[in-house]
Amino acid sequence: MSMHKKPLTMIEEMGLIVYGMGGSIGIPSQSADIFRSGIAWATMANVDRIESAKQLLAHGMPFDAALRERLNNLLFGDGTESN
Repeated sequence: MSMHKKPLTMIEEMGLIVYGMGGSIGIPSQSADIFRSGIAWATMANVDRIESAKQLLAHGMPFDAALRERLNNLLFGDGTESN
């Protein structure tokens, strides 16, 4: 389901404009939806992010090895993401 009817936050709107997607604000777009989901993930509290990662792993989401390692580090390491 597209998120285009959900009101944009200021940071989402600014980001869409900066990344060249400002002209299509309000028009359904998978790219814009993914961008907004990324903003939501990046701005959520670390505790909520860890809980979300646990739920994804519990549901058997298919991750590549590098992403699975990063999630495991987030969940069972020191609680931070590292590249």
